[in-house]
Amino acid sequence: AIDASTGELLWSTDLDCRIWSKASVKEDRVYIGSNSFYVIDKASGEIRKQYDFPQVHEEKKYGEYIDRTANFHSSPALFMGMIILGSDDGNIYAIEEL
Repeated sequence: AIDASTGELLWSTDLDCRIWSKASVKEDRVYIGSNSFYVIDKASGEIRKQYDFPQVHEEKKYGEYIDRTANFHSSPALFMGMIILGSDDGNIYAIEEL
C-alpha cells in the first residue's frame, strides 16, 4: 500500500506467487486473487484469511508447464455480502465476506 499524498510505502505483503488480478477494497479489507484468494488487512497488510482451491488441471506432461491450481485473473466483485471470483479453471466461486 502506498500513501496517495506522499508516495510513501505504507506496507507490502509477500504472497509468494504472481498476482494477476486487481485488488478490491471494502472498509478495512483488501481482496485479491492469484493462485489462492487472500483477504488482507488494509491498515497493516497482514493476511487475515487465505483460501486455497483444489488442483484442477491434468497431470504434468514432459516438456510442458501445466498449472494445477485455480488461478484468479479477474478482480473480485463484491455483492450483497459475497465475494464473487471467476477462475481460469472454468468455475465461478462465491465466498462470504469476513
